Amino acid sequence: MHRVGTIAKQANFQREQMEQSNRSDDVDIEFYRLYYGDLNGMSDDDIRQHFVDHGRREGRHPSLQSYLATGPAPGQIDIDFYRQFYPDLRDLSYLDVLKHYREHGHREGRFGSRRELEERGPNRSDFDPKFYREHYAHFEFASDDAAWDEYLTNGYREGRHPNAHALIEAIGREENPLPDDFDPAEYLALNGDLRRHLKYDWEPAFHFMRYGRWEGRPYRRWKDATVYDLDLLTRKTLCIYDMPDVVVDSSRKPTVNVLVPAFDFGSMSAGFFGVFQVALFIKRSGFNVRLVMYDEFHFDEFETRSKLKNYPGLESLLDDLEFVYIGDRKEPLRISPHDNCVATVWYSAYMARKVMEVRGGGKFLYLIQDYESPFHPSGSLFALAEATYSFDYCALFSSQALQDFFLKKQVGIFGREGTNYTYFNNACSSVLKPKDEFISARESGRKKRLAFYSRPPVDRNMFELGALALCTAYRSGVFPADEWEFIGIGLGEAVIKLDDEMEMKQMPRMNLREYQEVISTFDIGFCLMASPHPSLLPFDLSGSGSVVVTNSFSVKDQTYFDILTQGVIVRAPDVPDLVEGLRQAVAETENLERRYENALAMKFPRTWEDTFNEQHTLFMQTVFKDVAH
Repeated sequence: MHRVGTIAKQANFQREQMEQSNRSDDVDIEFYRLYYGDLNGMSDDDIRQHFVDHGRREGRHPSLQSYLATGPAPGQIDIDFYRQFYPDLRDLSYLDVLKHYREHGHREGRFGSRRELEERGPNRSDFDPKFYREHYAHFEFASDDAAWDEYLTNGYREGRHPNAHALIEAIGREENPLPDDFDPAEYLALNGDLRRHLKYDWEPAFHFMRYGRWEGRPYRRWKDATVYDLDLLTRKTLCIYDMPDVVVDSSRKPTVNVLVPAFDFGSMSAGFFGVFQVALFIKRSGFNVRLVMYDEFHFDEFETRSKLKNYPGLESLLDDLEFVYIGDRKEPLRISPHDNCVATVWYSAYMARKVMEVRGGGKFLYLIQDYESPFHPSGSLFALAEATYSFDYCALFSSQALQDFFLKKQVGIFGREGTNYTYFNNACSSVLKPKDEFISARESGRKKRLAFYSRPPVDRNMFELGALALCTAYRSGVFPADEWEFIGIGLGEAVIKLDDEMEMKQMPRMNLREYQEVISTFDIGFCLMASPHPSLLPFDLSGSGSVVVTNSFSVKDQTYFDILTQGVIVRAPDVPDLVEGLRQAVAETENLERRYENALAMKFPRTWEDTFNEQHTLFMQTVFKDVAH
């Protein structure tokens, strides 16, 4: 009975509307035009006439009141559904919702009605909530249903992937499909550094597609005969003999090309900050500068811009500098006859040499941030890396210790006279709190904190030696019971069992802003490096008030550190000596006044404004004098 009454009521209302509609001034022009998309662009007079000639006969709503009384017209937007389905629209008026749909919603692919959602919307059977919550963890979904609701309202139209298969397929369409014989377990077995880094079952395939393929990582063991073809051998030698094409384009402005290797923000190190800051300094020295992503890897401009917002000093990097990605080899690198370039890692020196040969010769700038040959066991890559130090270049070292090592050992061109070189100290990321805050935080009764430079995948950080020294020191009573906690900083997710009850856990990877929030909370820093380069973490920690224990290496000794900071204890890379260094550090943590004064007096640069000076400007102008042609 109620249903019959409702139908009768609607019929009476429609009849009344039709009787009143003989007058064109009964039409709400704004509503009528917005609700019926086929009328867009009509003048007000044409709208009125349309309703008289067609709309009344077709049963179209002349006003919002008509719509509210009888509901949405077939095939048109359901305003109530649209407003309730999308949380960002719930506070809008009916007319504003209509405007949104016509101006944005239809173009964005939003659903205008429940029927439209059911006809062309996603199927829940294709949705994997576990994958979605893992891959899009930054949304912090409270439940599987919350994840589905977000995908339905936003994720689907914004291109998020409902399951791992869809993700891998999408990457395959962009680049190359996942090999049919890819085995996730085999990939992890062959690449041990990834085992703790990749937590979820879909991540090995994702990592291989995004990064591992371009890094030349193996994904399966060779069965039966071992076959090496040109493609495999090229990748195993990091493509140094298969660099992108370079052509001279006389219409281009003379430019300094900074060669940027493959990177991802999940494992980006301070070396990349140095590359980008050197590029910005060259720009300030009066040159046009272009970042050249020459490696074959996934580069997404929008994602890169977004991530850079969390790196102070680099927020506007892609606006301040020209940039180009040529890793896909679709286009050559176009240079002017007067271009020069900056090699930033050893294998980029082969690209730099190619650029200089194409332009007719000359010396490129080699930004040397470590002695890289020993990164590789004696073999092909060691020989290829070592050869770059004999190329024709000018050198810019990222620390005085590194420069002095090359001079002392007469590495490459440093065995002869006439080499143009200089050094700078890469700005650290120390954070020294006000003195009263620094002291009160450490007198509050909280546990003291030790930061260990823990990077198991990186041999030069001597993880095993450092971890053994920590275990030995802890079991020897160097750290008073229940007074210390131990945190790993670096790569991977290594857990060090100091004894049966105490363990050191790895801190998750952080962006630079997050890192700077944490670095000031430590009391001891334990940082090992089998390299003449000191690395930045000892200065990050020392400049923030920690007592630092590190190892000696060639020219990198106690005297070197004492010139820059008084807060570093240098010991031989030997377990008994390192344990004694830790014992000394524990004692020195008690003197908060001295720790603060040492941190305050550190001479190592804390900002990039403190790093470069007029001598560096003159050096750049000398190296790149042809670019200013």
